[in-house]
Order: sequence, then structure tokens, then C-alpha cells
Amino acid sequence: MKFSVLMSVYQGDCSAHLDIAIGSIWTSQTLKPTEIILVKDGILNEKLDLIIEKWHKKLDKVLKIVTLDTNAGLASALNYGLKFCNYDLIARMDSDDISLPERFEHQINYLELNRDVDVVGSWIEEFEGLNNPVKIIKYPTVHKDMLFFFKKRDPLAHPSVMFRKSFFKKSGLYNESLSKDQDTELWFKGFSGGAIFANIDKPLLRFRKDSTTLSRRKDRKRLYKFLKLRFKIIKKLNFGILSYFYAILYISIQIMPVRLTNFIYKYFR
Repeated sequence: MKFSVLMSVYQGDCSAHLDIAIGSIWTSQTLKPTEIILVKDGILNEKLDLIIEKWHKKLDKVLKIVTLDTNAGLASALNYGLKFCNYDLIARMDSDDISLPERFEHQINYLELNRDVDVVGSWIEEFEGLNNPVKIIKYPTVHKDMLFFFKKRDPLAHPSVMFRKSFFKKSGLYNESLSKDQDTELWFKGFSGGAIFANIDKPLLRFRKDSTTLSRRKDRKRLYKFLKLRFKIIKKLNFGILSYFYAILYISIQIMPVRLTNFIYKYFR
């Protein structure tokens, strides 16, 4: 089965992490992608360019590099990259995460057996530092449970998913006006458009969590936009009054000191 992997990289990314991320979607995979679309979101630093050049030499026709002249943000980069994906199945991958060796094989097999599903994600394993496991994050696995879960928070880990192109026909593309939380809005548009969701009940992706992961989420403007988006989702999908409580609770946790937020995430999520 032929499929694409879609990644984006910008100048603020870590070159060592990018190297590991690309290696994880090729070297160790039991089912290798037909093509990897790597979007350079603006001008990169020398270290990142050297990593990309190294992999381009190794993968030649597999790794296809497309470039945006200026840093446009993740949503714009992914929308641009989608234009170059030649296959019906498209896996997402972030530049600092690690795909486990059987990720693509499991997802391809699942989509072959479940032709009605438009997007499939998986559980994820959070880790810190070089290789320090933090926690396995579990998500519901079937559509109706995922829609119910969306009343509280996102039912998919964005970097873990594999799409059919049919998903974007039902949802539309990423919202380029959002600098953050594009995935939350994409799931909303997917549910609204009749897309079918699923997750595989095992970790297929290792999600890098560092000291800045939570602090990046505490930007006041981002939190205001997120609350506005969640209120829109709750209203449009008729999630009910309790969902407003969950949205406000999320914001309240985010404005707490980082150590307290980290403790809540670790033990109560």
C-alpha cells in the first residue's frame, strides 16, 4: 500500500530531534512510506539544512522537500504540503517526535479493514530528555466514544494520525488564521462534515515533552482564542453546559504555575 508522510520544519526546531524523527519514519519502520513530504516553513538554520541534506542524499526520490519563502506557521505549511502528497493515505509526523517501528503497518492494516474510517490515530507515549518515559496517553478508539470525549478535549493526538484524503474533502483544510490549536478546529470540522474517526489502542508514537511544552501553552492570547474556539465547538455540536465547565477548567489549569500544571497533567489526565 502506497502512502505519504507529511512533516513541517521551521528554524526554531532542534536539528538533533529532526534527525531522530526522520529516522523513525524510515530506518526502523516495518512498512516504509512511499514518499515523505517535508515542508521547509521559511528559511532554516545551517544545522537543520545539514540534517535535511543528509537524509535527502539517503532517501533521494522518497524525501521530497518543498519550501515556503517565509515562515507562515504550521497550518499554512501543512496545507501547502498536502498539495504535494500523491497518495490517498497521508500520515502526519512532527519534527521532534518518534514513530514506533510498527506505526505505519498498524495504521495501514486498520484502514484496509475499516474502509469507512477517514482518520486513525493511536495512543501515545510521552517522554522527556533522551529516553525517559513519562506517561502513556490513552484515547477512545471508536467514533461515538471519540465524539463524546471531544466534549472535554481532543480525541486524537495530531502527530499520530493517518488520514485518507476523504477526510479533507469532508472537513476542509487547516485554518491558517490560527497560529495554535489548528488540530482542535480540524477535528471539529471533521465531525461536523461527517468524517469517521478511530484510534488504535496501543502507543504508536513517542511524543517529546520538554520543559517548554507546558509554558508554550500559557500565552494569554492563545488561551483566549482557544476558549473562544471551544465555546464555538460546544455550541455547534450541542455538547451541553458541562462542556463549558471543562473548557474553563482547562484554561484555569493553564494559568497555574508550570510546576502545578505539570503535576495535574502527570497524575490526573
